[in-house]
Amino acid sequence: MKAYEEMRLQSSLNGNSEVLEANREIGRILQTVERKTPEPERLTGNWMRSISKELEKHLKRGFSERNLFYARKFYEIYGNSKIDVRLSWSHYRILSSIANANLREKLMKEAIEGNWNRDDLSYRVRDIGELRKAPTLRWRRPEGVLWNYKIKDISKEKGTLLIDLGFYCYYELPKSRLNQYKTGDIIQIEKQNGIWSLSKSKLDSELYFYFGEIERVIDGDTILVKFELGFNVITRQRIRLHNVWSAELGSSEGEDNFESLKKKLPLKTKVIVRSRSKDVYGRFVGEVLYSKKKIQHPEDIFTIGIYLNQELAEIS
Repeated sequence: MKAYEEMRLQSSLNGNSEVLEANREIGRILQTVERKTPEPERLTGNWMRSISKELEKHLKRGFSERNLFYARKFYEIYGNSKIDVRLSWSHYRILSSIANANLREKLMKEAIEGNWNRDDLSYRVRDIGELRKAPTLRWRRPEGVLWNYKIKDISKEKGTLLIDLGFYCYYELPKSRLNQYKTGDIIQIEKQNGIWSLSKSKLDSELYFYFGEIERVIDGDTILVKFELGFNVITRQRIRLHNVWSAELGSSEGEDNFESLKKKLPLKTKVIVRSRSKDVYGRFVGEVLYSKKKIQHPEDIFTIGIYLNQELAEIS
């Protein structure tokens, strides 16, 4: 019986080793591809999305954009160094998210010695995160205005000006009607009787506030939003919630967070998003106000909307 158990364990370890090495190789290839990718594609993360879609056409499972990001991060952290096959791919995905190398090594040893499963490690990381966290986060509800954009460029040759609508979307207008504006000016747009008009904004800079609706909840801290940028321009963007950290899908906690967020944000829930930056995966990081009530005007969400980031952080 003992010999059988040892043989079964060895078989399991061999299988685990193959999974880890396969993901390491995928990560290496992705890093090579990324270096050759034009900067605009790297910044938006579109290169990874394209690879994922192409692979899933042929291989169906295991090559989601999220899984590819994990493989890339795994290779970035571990490279060609020796890895311990007593830990699974799920363990290494969690460990790869820890920036502090000493802490990562410490938790790896604890996981091996304690024979932790994925959830055990996830909870331990969460506990340490709480202990190491800075003084209680003070939430400041987003306040601003919609439809304020910067004039990105003026082309004398074409006689046009280019308006930066955000999310790498631009709109070109003939300058003949708008001679009072120059590059760098902040303008406010408004739709009246089906026609978009421009006026000089009272703001000194853009505030990066955008109106849209929920298309899908991706996981416990990421949503897909369809934004209305003005001039009938629509864009769909993944928004990673600022200062909200959910356990990964596949873990019991991660699945609970996912289901909870889906209940809060059903399809077509109206939102205002303040875009702050982008994460390492090319996703925009943002703060979200959402309304469960029917609204007359998008701006109403500033007043009656619920501050999602604070709500989720306080629950967790």
